[in-house]
Amino acid sequence: MFAPNRRLSTLLLIVPLLIAFWLRVADLSIMPPGLHFDEAENLQRSWRLIQGYGLLPNFEGIPEPFDAAVRAGFLAFTGVTPFTGRLFHAFISVLGVAATIAAARVLYRQHPHRDTIAAAAGITLAALPPAVIIGRAIYAANWIPFASMMATAALAWAWRTGRPRYYLLAGVFAALAITFYLGGIAFAPALLLALGLLSAAKVFRWPRRRHLVLLVAGGAVALLPWLLMFLWIPGWLSSRIEALAVPGFNPLADAPTLLAQVQKAFQPIFIPDTVFFPVYNPYTAAYLNPAQIVLFAAGLLFTLRRWRDGISLIPPVYILVMIAPNILTNVPEQPIRMIGIFAPLGLIVGFGAGELLRRLKGRLQMAVAAALALVFIFTPISTRHHVAYHFNDQPRLLDDPTSVYSWAYYFGLGYADLLRQAQDSGQPVYLPVEQLNTNRAAALLRPQAFPTVRAALDGESLPAGLLLRPTASVTYGFPESDRLPLQYALLRPDAGEIVILPPLPPNAAQELERRLSTEGQDLSTASGWLIGRKLVITADANPFQAAPDLSASAGRLALFDGRLELLALDAPESLTPGQWIPVILSWRLNERAGADYFVRLQVWDYADASRGAQKDSEGLILRYLYPTVMWTPGEIVTETRWVQVFDDAPPGGYRFAVSVSTYPGPAATPLVSETDAVFDSWALVGRAAVQPERYAADGTPATRLSARFGDSIELIGADYSALETRRPGETLEMRLYWRVSQPVETSYTLFVHLKSADGTLLSQQDALPHDGQFPTWAWQPGQTIVTTHTFTAPEKPVEAVSVGWYRWPSMERLPVFQGGQPQPDDMLTFRP
Repeated sequence: MFAPNRRLSTLLLIVPLLIAFWLRVADLSIMPPGLHFDEAENLQRSWRLIQGYGLLPNFEGIPEPFDAAVRAGFLAFTGVTPFTGRLFHAFISVLGVAATIAAARVLYRQHPHRDTIAAAAGITLAALPPAVIIGRAIYAANWIPFASMMATAALAWAWRTGRPRYYLLAGVFAALAITFYLGGIAFAPALLLALGLLSAAKVFRWPRRRHLVLLVAGGAVALLPWLLMFLWIPGWLSSRIEALAVPGFNPLADAPTLLAQVQKAFQPIFIPDTVFFPVYNPYTAAYLNPAQIVLFAAGLLFTLRRWRDGISLIPPVYILVMIAPNILTNVPEQPIRMIGIFAPLGLIVGFGAGELLRRLKGRLQMAVAAALALVFIFTPISTRHHVAYHFNDQPRLLDDPTSVYSWAYYFGLGYADLLRQAQDSGQPVYLPVEQLNTNRAAALLRPQAFPTVRAALDGESLPAGLLLRPTASVTYGFPESDRLPLQYALLRPDAGEIVILPPLPPNAAQELERRLSTEGQDLSTASGWLIGRKLVITADANPFQAAPDLSASAGRLALFDGRLELLALDAPESLTPGQWIPVILSWRLNERAGADYFVRLQVWDYADASRGAQKDSEGLILRYLYPTVMWTPGEIVTETRWVQVFDDAPPGGYRFAVSVSTYPGPAATPLVSETDAVFDSWALVGRAAVQPERYAADGTPATRLSARFGDSIELIGADYSALETRRPGETLEMRLYWRVSQPVETSYTLFVHLKSADGTLLSQQDALPHDGQFPTWAWQPGQTIVTTHTFTAPEKPVEAVSVGWYRWPSMERLPVFQGGQPQPDDMLTFRP
């Protein structure tokens, strides 16, 4: 172990890799049977890339394009399954151990026990509890130990040998390390500081200019996809960093706060039960066990004593700089953010072991060597015990699926069980669309069992089957939804396809809920958790056959990007402030898009002010289940969105504002509307109202009238006092009763003229109905609307009243017909 021996040295370097493989790959079977959110995101993203649908980044996380491409390449050969996804992470994690061994051999090249240092560093990283768990499943941050250590080793070799290829490799790996999560970003200043130390210590000669050019060129090539992503997705990096901070909390505000942050960041390294992130770290284990802590302390002491060396200071410099994101963020003990310090911890532990062997002689050296062997045999065994206990036996993670601190929540165990039941049922299954439009469903169902998704066809008969209606909360891993499901999809296991059905009318959805309650049975998981209800659907009592069929729609409301047609929008006619309402949109692509479309949907009032909106996180059309990039041109796809009407929404007429952009670009796509209801890139469609009863008739008119203005507005009556008998200066009031036979897409201005017997204009009023609060585009067919008009009595008696409508600012009047005959001057004149 401490005498030069090629076979022993080779064995020392192979053993850490075998330990890393054993702790990550051989024990994948003890992982919970569900999927962590980030695992599912990575799997579905890889499947999209393999199928040729392109990269789908998300606003909630940082998309590492290099990781996405390499992962997709790996899974293209192994298959897209949870096991192979975890296998990919494990291999990257093992590569990180190998890179740490390589870095140790380079950094401590002159040390007589460099192989011992390298082996001890590799075993430390291989058996580091959070590195084991993170290395099995979770994040692209697994690349950080590998990329940072490869960059360090390549740069040291480049400085030592002067060979151009090492400068190029150093630049590539350094840039890759920087692109991964916040720990990676911290590698840039860490590496620069390390280079400054080497230069100050004059360890190596300063490289030639062409070598520096190669270093920068390698980094630029590796950074190019990341920089393109930075330009493509507006604010993705800044929004991610902002999400790590707590408003009003400044870790640099005062010394006690900063010290508390530093303490929380460093505690998990040495003290168990100081970090509570079960998907990243076992509760019961610190990063280093007591024996490793002793070696770490020795290595740090020996490092500081050799501070003039420069190279020896690189690992502690890496630790101090790469733990900074933790110290400055809202959760300083978060393991994933300090993944960049894992390999440097191993280097210092390894250096401590090597220095102890170098400084001791004879039997004492033999005893220390035996003790080190025991430490590095015991360490992986201990880690394996803690990890196995963590996943299989820890009560607070297993026993209570109603807790957010449980495997049921973190790995979606109840939800994954539901999807397995749907897949293994052997019969058609009906499921709410929101239960399928998730990354977990896309990862577990699409690649193998249901590779095909389509919209229901016109006249398609729907089979008997089993309806599964989950009602369990998010703690069981289900998507967050407390709304009545209106839209379902049909899973056909025999055909390997999912058919998206048109939404049910609200009354039909409520009737289905009643049937589930009275005729259905409990829906439980394999472990006995109650997660909802199930109902046998027979062919003669299939509620989905009565769903509205929009496939015959010929017209469209708007055209976005020259290819995405909005055919219909269906929403409640009456809005209540503070309420969430369903809005059903029907879309059609007239040519293959090759893009994911992001929709913004808002509720605008009569003054074109936003008074309600959907969550922007729900903007993508059927994001995971059936995004637009997968659509077949010509098919009609319906989706249900939920919009919240703001609490301060005033009474009046409302429209729905729709804008579309090519995700994730910020610019809205070009818009062609079939009406003039357009505001910049927003198409204003549909109609609704808050308190519509305020504008409706509460009785019948005293005077019956019958006239039609344009194609749809009808005047059916009026109320007024004897206008001709009023004295000058008195108040005159008139109420006109209106009805529309079909929707009106334009806001028209109403004019009312009071005239004398010879036709002289005595007084007039031009105004939007109800001062613009309830314009004509808000009127619902069949609804009777009353407009009230107040005048001051003129000097001459009022003998006639003329009314009409015109469009502002063109002043173009609607033609008027009474008894089928057109009226002069496009206005209706009648005697009061």
